[in-house]
Amino acid sequence: MDTEGTSNCYIADRGGKSYSFTATIMGNGVDGIIDNGEFEDAMGNKLAKVTGADILPLSAKLLWQDTDELVEQVALVDNRVQVKMGRSRGNAVIAVYDNVNPNAVNAKILWSWHLWCTATPGLITYSASRYTGNEYKVMDRNLGATTATGGLGTTQGLSYQWGRKDPYSGSLSYDGKRTVLYDIRSAESEVEYSKNEPATIGQTISTPHICNMGTSDTYSWCKDNDLYMKYLWGNPTGTDKVFPQSTSKTIYDPCPVGYKVAPGDVFQVLAKTGWVWAHSNIAYYFYIKNGYSHGSSFYCDGTGADETKVIYLPEVYLPNWVAGDLSLSGKYWTSSLYGEKKAFTFTFTLQGSYMLPVNRRFADVGSVRCIKE
Repeated sequence: MDTEGTSNCYIADRGGKSYSFTATIMGNGVDGIIDNGEFEDAMGNKLAKVTGADILPLSAKLLWQDTDELVEQVALVDNRVQVKMGRSRGNAVIAVYDNVNPNAVNAKILWSWHLWCTATPGLITYSASRYTGNEYKVMDRNLGATTATGGLGTTQGLSYQWGRKDPYSGSLSYDGKRTVLYDIRSAESEVEYSKNEPATIGQTISTPHICNMGTSDTYSWCKDNDLYMKYLWGNPTGTDKVFPQSTSKTIYDPCPVGYKVAPGDVFQVLAKTGWVWAHSNIAYYFYIKNGYSHGSSFYCDGTGADETKVIYLPEVYLPNWVAGDLSLSGKYWTSSLYGEKKAFTFTFTLQGSYMLPVNRRFADVGSVRCIKE
């Protein structure tokens, strides 16, 4: 899986196969470290390019999978995670530990990876020239989605807290029922939702199965200095008004090899004019091709005419800050910030569409759409 590089997510495009990837490199390695960002490993040690991004795990384990028997076996052999896959489509999270027994009480997670078993995603190529001149190749589906067809629950994908690398499950259907998660023995597993104090970056790495939602008045999952948050997804100078020509893929980026989180102008080009903060008539202000019961397809050509430049964005059942609850939202993270303490997102509903800073909450969860590096 790591022939073309390492990452926090690997696409397994053929079921019933065996795969492997290196277990000794965190994310995309030293290339993903920004020294000014005060990055950390699972132990809380500061990361720097000169010291590298290596770990020495002693065991591996499946944390959860959203389809039973998607992952049949997991092992750590010669510093590589080896995975035997079933024939299903879906998502799984695998972790490596500092103990030869991953189930030991004192075993600590050193890193974790998302296995995304889907057909190879297609790409939509377009220019955000009305605003920046930047060219993008955008995935045809949400990160974690196993389909790209409008109206299907499997098009929703997984959700993420801004700046974190690990995914959380919502629903595989539009009935609002939470996805059942399984461990390697087909027993039901759970993602935990914490309403306690925010965690450090290192603590969230060692607890990828915990979504640190905070409280109703806590904006961030991270209790580290807010000045460092802007570095986590590699776009420290990007804002709602500034779109750099290039962004970097960090060690915490959740996208597969060769991809990174989309910056803000990827979505801004969907609007016919500048910012639209809220309006009841979505089609008047946005280039809508089709509206579905749970999502919309947008022209991304800047004119609303090119049938080959269309992107479908589904609404998704996301966990909200009330632990365990699900809410339907068309909330899409970008790597940009809105000010110093707000995440810049594209959010739409079938009743209206708008760009907004999502209540200033890094602790919220949203969907991710990857672009080619």
